Amino acid sequence: MRQAALDLLAAAGDRAIALVIVASIVIPLAILTALCWYFWKHRHDG
Repeated sequence: MRQAALDLLAAAGDRAIALVIVASIVIPLAILTALCWYFWKHRHDG
């Protein structure tokens, strides 16, 4: 019973780490995309 609880806790930790890694890639990319899109739409090339 105790081992099953530890396995469940470890799986939750693995899932949390994976979520943090994915979020640390996706969120900055979304911000960069929004900034590039904004400046592309508001450029002043002759």
